[in-house]
Amino acid sequence: MCNSEKEIRLHRYFIKNYKKNTLAVFFSFALTFLLLTVMLVLIHTNHKIANIQLKAEFTPADCTVEGVSEDQVEELQNDPEIQWTALQQGENDLYRRNGQNVFLTKNDDAAITMMTKLEDGRLPQKAGEIAAERWVLLNLGVEPVIHQEVIITDEDTGKEKKLELVGILSDSYGNKKYGLLNLYAAMEADSADSYLVYIRFQDSVNYERKTEALKEELGVLEKQIKECPARENLHELYLIDVGIVSVLLLICLVAFCGVYRITVLSRVRQYGILRAIGMKKRQLCKMLLLELYDIYWISAPFGILCGFLTAWLVLRISGDRDREVYLCNEAVRFELVAPVWQILACVVITFLLIHMIGTMMGRKVTGSSVIDAISEKETEKGKRLFFIQQAGGKMGTLLRMSCKYIFKDLKTSGFVVLTVSLGVTLFTMIGITMITMRR
Repeated sequence: MCNSEKEIRLHRYFIKNYKKNTLAVFFSFALTFLLLTVMLVLIHTNHKIANIQLKAEFTPADCTVEGVSEDQVEELQNDPEIQWTALQQGENDLYRRNGQNVFLTKNDDAAITMMTKLEDGRLPQKAGEIAAERWVLLNLGVEPVIHQEVIITDEDTGKEKKLELVGILSDSYGNKKYGLLNLYAAMEADSADSYLVYIRFQDSVNYERKTEALKEELGVLEKQIKECPARENLHELYLIDVGIVSVLLLICLVAFCGVYRITVLSRVRQYGILRAIGMKKRQLCKMLLLELYDIYWISAPFGILCGFLTAWLVLRISGDRDREVYLCNEAVRFELVAPVWQILACVVITFLLIHMIGTMMGRKVTGSSVIDAISEKETEKGKRLFFIQQAGGKMGTLLRMSCKYIFKDLKTSGFVVLTVSLGVTLFTMIGITMITMRR
């Protein structure tokens, strides 16, 4: 009975032969990880979708540096901590066509396709060539066919300028949203104009430290470096993760405590018999923990898998999965984001918490004497308050019996009430959130 092999067989005996208790604990763990996984995946996916939409509206760069010379541009392009740069030469020139204002900008290839994709033709390479978004051409009354001649009029002098359309771009979400009509030309080789540089840092680079270093290296003022609105802020996302995980773990572990307490206390007599025939308190606690561990390591992957499936279905139903935008001349689709490290952290934290709960329950079970455990001695409070003999009828008897069971173990009853209350609160909040989002 006391060797380790028999202990292992014994805790598995309880798992197999007390199927209702096993399933109750299993589904408590599975539901916990389903909720944790769904919430974390959807939070990270929604954050990514919102960030991509912002990048499509405000550029995918981390910051811009204005008033930069050609030598400073070369210095930036050779910086190993910068992933890519995109250049705009000089200011936007204002022209008129078809009764509308249109801007002519001189850019390199990276700047032209920063928020679009080349759909037809090629990018401009010399003076007099332009590329434009399809919706812009239609608004200007130009057939979106390459090699078209586009005539625009200078706003100040009234002089006409003839341009050749060599490339057609996909529609830019930001330009379309704000009604900006842009025509993109190639940069001039011998121009004395300064540059506006769009910069994207490497993922491992600290933004604040790097921008401070750039001010010193380039000798530019603080106002010349501007942070892009679409720069991803992971610090806020991680704070949201901590808040959501804390609330869900509190709710789910309260529910688990109630379920596990009922499961263990329903087998107090069997534990008392085991102690009567020689099992030590330490061995009984170990057996309870081994039973809990076995159920946990099966239910955790099951709950996580169900969570990913549920999140995928939500993304599929929402229609976001079929949408795409263009960034850096490539199509970007809205895919499911799997926060693996956060989920693994939840697995470890939950394991430590259930270890503590299992240890406390083991101490509670072994805290009473063997005789009291075998006889399942009732608390005196339950005896004093509700006497079955004084029941006035069948309903009175049932009521007194139910009250006796409630007061027999107040902690278990409290856990049940708290579990129901937290569950109702959680699903009410989810329902209100869904209704608000629809409106």
